[in-house]
Amino acid sequence: MILCSSSPTRAKLLKKAGMDFVQKKCDFDEESINVDSPYEFVTIASFGKFKKCLECFKNEDIIAADTVVTDGKEILRKAKSREDARKILLKQSGNKIRIVTAMWIQYNNRVFARLDETVYEFNKFESKDLEEYLNSGEWTNKAGACMVEGFCKKYIKNVKHYFYKNTETGDSVLIEDIVKRVNGFIDNCGGEFKIVDFSFALPYSYVVVEKDGRKSLGVAMTLIEEYRGCNGKKNIINSEIKTINDFINMATEFDISKRYLGLATINAISQYFIQLSKENFNKDIADIILEHKDIKKS
Repeated sequence: MILCSSSPTRAKLLKKAGMDFVQKKCDFDEESINVDSPYEFVTIASFGKFKKCLECFKNEDIIAADTVVTDGKEILRKAKSREDARKILLKQSGNKIRIVTAMWIQYNNRVFARLDETVYEFNKFESKDLEEYLNSGEWTNKAGACMVEGFCKKYIKNVKHYFYKNTETGDSVLIEDIVKRVNGFIDNCGGEFKIVDFSFALPYSYVVVEKDGRKSLGVAMTLIEEYRGCNGKKNIINSEIKTINDFINMATEFDISKRYLGLATINAISQYFIQLSKENFNKDIADIILEHKDIKKS
């Protein structure tokens, strides 16, 4: 396996996971990307690196990734100078940031993609600690000049992980929590949901479910970058995947076609229980949900 990155942090993570790999790099110009969304930026950047690595290391297993930090207002890029690092870090002091990572993997001629996000809330940084960190130069080549495993660690007030499980803290995986709750809900709601139709497609994948003679449609947006990443190949859904629970559980899969179909299935089930009147069409869906007797605003 080739880790297409010069990042010592990523190399450390792979070593910790016991993976056998070599670390190499292919240059990709991130400055050519002109988008404001951190999610769009990190997807384009990681896919750009991945394509370059495919050109450099043909017929090899490859991992390529990119990370961005955002304060919710702008993307906090790598600091170009000590003073730039100070300005970027002060935007994070006492505030929330989102660290978003997109990863592409080619393994045994199959391509996988994943996007993870962690939201950190920091206490205010102490001036002395900040100066020492700036003097150390450890912020160099770090997205947002941020080191949550180093300088920022002791200032973490709260943390929320999305799409994966933090093995150190045991924090819950958001998508796995949703899957567990949906499975439990349909097992106890009476009657039986059936899969009527489904398709992995662009720009949306869809699943149609049926229960007690009523049908509902659920969709999940299919990213063109991920579709291209799997070379547009059709993946055959295993014949063992038959029940509604099987489809729901696919939401946690690494394979993008299965993951999107799993998310679309969860969406279809939620659509089944949302019954809109004519008056509801002019309301925000969040307000409609909060009208349910068992749901309270937190």
